[in-house]
Amino acid sequence: MKVLFLPIKGDPNAEKGSIDRQNYEEGLRMGSLGLFTQNIIAMFSSFYIDALILKFGKRNVFLLSTVSIIVSHVLCKLVNRTVFYVFVFGSS
Repeated sequence: MKVLFLPIKGDPNAEKGSIDRQNYEEGLRMGSLGLFTQNIIAMFSSFYIDALILKFGKRNVFLLSTVSIIVSHVLCKLVNRTVFYVFVFGSS
């Protein structure tokens, strides 16, 4: 599970109040916010996914969604890690 915390450079076993512990807790909050926005977007997109499939086809919708996820994760990795960017890239 250590891989999950590398981008924030936090330590879940660090002393409370230390910089490593604060970074770990900030990473948890950002991850939770990203997952929350991703789930909200998935819930709303379920209302219009059938229309997209009818218009563009299953394969094209799948490829577009896969490419958008890859691009958003790469951008999230490259851009400053703030709540705004986690919210924007986590919802795509």
